[in-house]
Amino acid sequence: MIIFLQVLTVTLVLLLGASLFRLIRERRALLRDLYSAPQAGPGRVSQEPSWPEPVARYLAWAGALEGPDIRRARIVQRGEFRTEAKKRWMGFRAEQHVTADPFGFVWLAAIGGLIRVSDSFIQGRGRMRAGLLGLMTVVDSQGPDLDRGELIRFLSEAPWYPTVLADSRIAWEGLDNYSAKASLSLGPEMAVEGIFHFSGDGPVMHFSAERPMDTKNGFVNTPWSAYYYDFRKTGRFMIPRQGRAVWHEKDGDLEYVRLEIKDATFTNREDKTKE
Repeated sequence: MIIFLQVLTVTLVLLLGASLFRLIRERRALLRDLYSAPQAGPGRVSQEPSWPEPVARYLAWAGALEGPDIRRARIVQRGEFRTEAKKRWMGFRAEQHVTADPFGFVWLAAIGGLIRVSDSFIQGRGRMRAGLLGLMTVVDSQGPDLDRGELIRFLSEAPWYPTVLADSRIAWEGLDNYSAKASLSLGPEMAVEGIFHFSGDGPVMHFSAERPMDTKNGFVNTPWSAYYYDFRKTGRFMIPRQGRAVWHEKDGDLEYVRLEIKDATFTNREDKTKE
């Protein structure tokens, strides 16, 4: 019996080790694909852009008009997540890697003690994977609806890397003194839009859009919002250090993510020494 338990223990350790190695290898491959994608856009618009007044006010306040544009960002997060309103919150730790040209990101998270998640948008394609360490995949989602949802996520999180909002691939339409619609197009089959809401003295307060929500009946376009709080100077930018995301479903709101930024570092377009 003792020998059997010893053999079982060794087998489980080897299996877990192999699974973790596979997980690390998959995540390294995601980052390699993200960082090796060819550049696609011209970057900053002309020196005298005609942004709506609340957008120009925000970009100046956030420091997005001073110095070179962001090329890459690495954002370290801590927060909590849930899948349904009646379910308990689960803590998570995450790193998000972002590229501003081409637009893309990889979000790598550990939720609870066992769940590992990768959420990515690379070269116009989204993918969400979740599993128990590296042992079992429980979610592997991709397709046109997820592509669109991930691009909306990228746009909504631009206050973390604010020079993106000055990129010529984003078209702005002023709605009033406190809001503007941003339209982002990567081609005829990949275009999204959403509304940024600003305060009177500069900061962006929240973002709203129709985003594909993954449900039991497939993806359904659903009102969705991201909220920003606790702006602090980080490097040369004012970025929100706390945020939350909410699905506005027909039977009520589902707040499903709350997070705080523990660290954020940026590589400029003109600085390749950190790459």
